[in-house]
Amino acid sequence: MDHDLTGFEWLEPWSALPDARARERERQLQSHLIPDHPLHGRPARALAERRDDAPDTLFALESPVELCVVSLSAVRKRSASSPFFSVFESLTEFREACMLPDHQEYTDSDVE
Repeated sequence: MDHDLTGFEWLEPWSALPDARARERERQLQSHLIPDHPLHGRPARALAERRDDAPDTLFALESPVELCVVSLSAVRKRSASSPFFSVFESLTEFREACMLPDHQEYTDSDVE
């Protein structure tokens, strides 16, 4: 699967990560994982993050190749189910199932 982001349109509150911030998020992810967590030991490249209060980061994973949104909040207790994550098979699936709903919520003036 190709995760070429050339021409990909990010919608608020999502934005691409500059390299230094991406490396920081990658280190943060690895520090939150215990050996029993499903993401442990899988190479992960940080691609984007939410710019609002949500601690969500989009990663490209290997073995198998897929996209994953990980909630990198302050983890109180590391476990096989924390941090929470959602898997997407493509950028299109991520856009439809995650980014568009986030964008609608973020830009909805009726939401408090």
